[in-house]
Amino acid sequence: MSAPCIGGTNDAGGQCLCPANAHLDDASGSCLVNAVPAVPQAPQPAANIVCEGGQLSGGTCSCPAGFRLKPPGDNIAAGGSCVRTHAENCLGGELTVSGTCLCDRHVIMSGEEYALDYVNGKCVPQRCSIAALKEGKCVSTAAKSTNGESEEKTKSTSPGVVAEEPSNGAIAGMA
Repeated sequence: MSAPCIGGTNDAGGQCLCPANAHLDDASGSCLVNAVPAVPQAPQPAANIVCEGGQLSGGTCSCPAGFRLKPPGDNIAAGGSCVRTHAENCLGGELTVSGTCLCDRHVIMSGEEYALDYVNGKCVPQRCSIAALKEGKCVSTAAKSTNGESEEKTKSTSPGVVAEEPSNGAIAGMA
């Protein structure tokens, strides 16, 4: 009489033959599947999460009370900067936890789009519309030369750049 061979077949000599990737367990007389060691997973690269002014915990950025997370583009999973609106010293812009006033929005006036500059605690429209900017300079064709032809006048401007308030009390950009 042959020994039990559960899950396998007995050969002519009475030996238990287990299927491929299995072995005979002598104690139970059963064919058991061979244990395949788990293949270690390749480590995932750490996500580069920005959390300016907040606390990074568990892969998310938490901002202090009164501030909200402003993502750097459309991907909120990438974190961002903690900002708040309606701050007394940053009207029309967004104040960061570090105290910088971001005037990085645009406004439409008389059908033209203008970038904002920081002046005396407020974000105010630049003198030149975005459409009139050429290589960082405001180009106006309103001025005429003495021979009646249009003459381009330019003045320097820096779109979207946060300017510090002048210490002498003068309004930035005013002569």
